[in-house]
Amino acid sequence: MSETVSVIVPVYNSEKYVGECVDSILSQTYEDLEVILTDDGSKDTSGKICDEYAASDKRVRVIHKQNGGLSSARNAGLEIATGEYVLFVDSDDSIEPDTVEKLITAICRDPEVSFAFCDIQDTRRPELTDVVKARGNDARVMDRKAYQGFLSDHQSREYVVAVVAWNKLFKRHFIDGLLFPVGKWHEDEFFVNAILSRMNSCVFLPERLYRYRENEEGITGAKNRFDVRHLDVFDAYSERVQGAAASGDREFAEKTSRNGFDKLLAFYVDAKGSDADTDNAVRLVKKKYAAFYKAVCGVLSPKRKLKFLAGVIRPELLLRR
Repeated sequence: MSETVSVIVPVYNSEKYVGECVDSILSQTYEDLEVILTDDGSKDTSGKICDEYAASDKRVRVIHKQNGGLSSARNAGLEIATGEYVLFVDSDDSIEPDTVEKLITAICRDPEVSFAFCDIQDTRRPELTDVVKARGNDARVMDRKAYQGFLSDHQSREYVVAVVAWNKLFKRHFIDGLLFPVGKWHEDEFFVNAILSRMNSCVFLPERLYRYRENEEGITGAKNRFDVRHLDVFDAYSERVQGAAASGDREFAEKTSRNGFDKLLAFYVDAKGSDADTDNAVRLVKKKYAAFYKAVCGVLSPKRKLKFLAGVIRPELLLRR
């Protein structure tokens, strides 16, 4: 195989980890790489480190831009990427030496496959379900319905590996025109909606090829456990529900709705116990709950419609059930 893989790495204040990240990419057994490091206005030495890599390896390209967030950094990388395939890697993470080789081998087995994705090294997550593990370590081609099955339980490991962008190798033509939403948290949740709208099939490798680093400073870390910007995820859930309903998949629409309500109630509990402006946080969660209910109530069964309507008035009523 001689196709080029563009590896896009958004970089922001990650001087402690970016070297390990880039080293893991440049040492891949698959060498036809274009590594795009997007320095998103870093205030530490991250930008300088990126330039040093570009000076020492001709496969590395660097973009320096004003800070615009993760979506903006990824989009900037997409704009200049020239490879036939695209892989996203976050700058505080790293990948196994044969990650690209295994992903591109898997994706090339079937011309209908749009992307390949792998399991991740993350001790916080539960194990893959027995049904998935029973298939062994071989690559598994999945149609859209099977992929949606991975997205049906937000607490599962399958959900995480399916929803994130950074463990996936995409055929470039498949994601042409797709962009990450600037200014939104949980941008991957929105991106996967766009993927669902145009995919036919993908391939899953149950090997843990992507090394995720738990970063307490990141948006999913303990320091940001409750931040009202996390509420953006429910806009993505609403979008996913409406997309599923429009395609006639009421079952997936309802499962996604239930996931949304479960997460909203968890946010409500966090808001009640947060050290931040509790009254304002609770008010925002209640407002988002009402908006989410309005957006998805059309796909709920009559029984669930009544149940979740109670939460619009008093969310604590659902916590007692």
